[in-house]
Amino acid sequence: MCAGAIWAPKEYDATFVNSTLAGILLLQYHLSLVGEVSLPGTQPLELTVAPAPTANCGCHDAFDPVGFNEPGQSYRATAMALSGRDPLFRAALAVSHQDHPELSDLCIRCHMPVGWLSGRSTPGDGGALTPEDVDSGVACDICHRMIPTDPPLIGSGQYTLAPTSTKRARRGRGDLAPHPVEASDFIASSEMCGRCHSLFNPAERAHDAAGADLGTVYYEQRTYEEWADSAVADRATCVDCHMMTAHGAAARNGAEYEDLSVHSFVGGNLFVMNAARVLDPTLPISREIPVVTAWIEASLRSAAALEIREIAEGADEVEGDAPFALSVRLTNLTGHKLPTGYPEGRRVYLEVSLQMDGGAGTGGGGEAEGDGPIILSGAWDERTGDLVYDDQLRTYETEHGAYAEGIGGQRTHHLLLMNQILTDTRIPPEGFRPRALDMMPSGRDYGASAPYRNYDDVTYRFRAPAVASVRTATITVRAMYQSVDGQTVRFLVEEAMGTEAGDDLDLVWRSIGPMPPTEMAVATAVLTVKPGSSSGGPDAGPSDGAVDVDGAQSATLDDSGGCGCAATAGGGVRGASSVRGPPGSGPGILLFLVFFGALGLRCASRRGGLRRRRAAAFVASGRGSARAS
Repeated sequence: MCAGAIWAPKEYDATFVNSTLAGILLLQYHLSLVGEVSLPGTQPLELTVAPAPTANCGCHDAFDPVGFNEPGQSYRATAMALSGRDPLFRAALAVSHQDHPELSDLCIRCHMPVGWLSGRSTPGDGGALTPEDVDSGVACDICHRMIPTDPPLIGSGQYTLAPTSTKRARRGRGDLAPHPVEASDFIASSEMCGRCHSLFNPAERAHDAAGADLGTVYYEQRTYEEWADSAVADRATCVDCHMMTAHGAAARNGAEYEDLSVHSFVGGNLFVMNAARVLDPTLPISREIPVVTAWIEASLRSAAALEIREIAEGADEVEGDAPFALSVRLTNLTGHKLPTGYPEGRRVYLEVSLQMDGGAGTGGGGEAEGDGPIILSGAWDERTGDLVYDDQLRTYETEHGAYAEGIGGQRTHHLLLMNQILTDTRIPPEGFRPRALDMMPSGRDYGASAPYRNYDDVTYRFRAPAVASVRTATITVRAMYQSVDGQTVRFLVEEAMGTEAGDDLDLVWRSIGPMPPTEMAVATAVLTVKPGSSSGGPDAGPSDGAVDVDGAQSATLDDSGGCGCAATAGGGVRGASSVRGPPGSGPGILLFLVFFGALGLRCASRRGGLRRRRAAAFVASGRGSARAS
């Protein structure tokens, strides 16, 4: 059932709707087959002229010693160019092949299309692929020979390539081009991007958290449809946001243009290019890494807006040791959900910290000047790569499960066994009117009906530090992007144990360590803290550690910087000193005491606990937010 019929949000492209229906009918047919599942589009060994590897495109590379505008250099260190080398993908492919050997070649279809089209995707673990297939990633020929179909075939690599070597480009043939070139509007269309940036599993039906069939095949990700069902689709395409323009030439000795399309296809993945260099130190991307890193960071900064809407009910001051509220709004500025794409280990979350000014501490403890910020919520453990769970942790992510024979509700990281959406708390894009039930928000309120809000309002409740004199506290909220977490890596390494892909990912993770989250947006506010009746003095007793304010647990702070989730800077937790459980602690929430001076404060941390499982590797507990391990 399509939700668009209920809301009638806008006049959709009839060919798109027809192709969706046709695709479902085709998939229902394929589900009845025994053995490998095939999908429409150009098939392996079908092309008269095989796609050229990236190495053949030297005329578009290495001719501009100064700028990074040429197609080859601007593309070389992007996630698309390195899609075959990505150790996270290779480990996920190994696990997928173990789970569903008849389906895993669909992963190769998008990540290493030269090998797939050349008939080297069997076996589906990539064992027959050549180094050239891996090096090419999404080769130039794939996009520049892609042609539209009627109806359009969206998702899971259903691309169609022209049978000849004629390239497609926005302007057509240049004066010196040694090969045929045709002008093409399709190459700049979002529909072309949608061939791979929408991924469904043709062997699974989608279910909601209660196990109800949602009326479609199971989609791992729907970036294209998120854009198509948003108001952004009326004014911008994918390339409008993901490709810059600059002055330069498209080829060596070619004409120069003021609006050259720079092949800067970046999102939020800072992991892959650094990981690729670990596995191959000779990979010639050393000059490109800083440039692409800057592009990614700029892309993330443009993706969201953050504001502190109110603090302490608008009073901007509070008595020491008294509760106060903090209201925050995070707005999605992209044309798809925030975040979008690959679901495992990818999330946005809010970090809330407090920084006291210098001055006398409670009980005459001396100057607090120089103390680092205190993480009130959203601490990140730099040793494990995990978020540290706290009762007010705000995350934006998807959680998937495996539903079978009436049993579900369990979190799994097995991509080809997923068929259930447990939660989808990601922020919708502007004017989001999803046409399918599996695209609606789940687990968080973004409005009762479409169009859903493209922002999230959250109210935190904390307890102010106890002070002996008037002090100033700076509250900082940061929206952080995490492209991969430690839990996902540990799962893949363990499940792919004994394979080259699993060993490579383990080597990368041990070599470069967890990839720190990247700041997307920041907002600050100043809170004046005055001595109050409960602030105490030299004889004040220890705090009770927490207080329930309107049903929410609050972090309790002392004047020197202690808090219910982390301490001052300098250890394993980002922006906080190391928070450790007792030796031998098992999975679950560990309650332990950390003492700061004379004040005992209660801290909570979640630790480790990955256990080897197949269909349901992780059990969702609590309210479905990020888990530390």
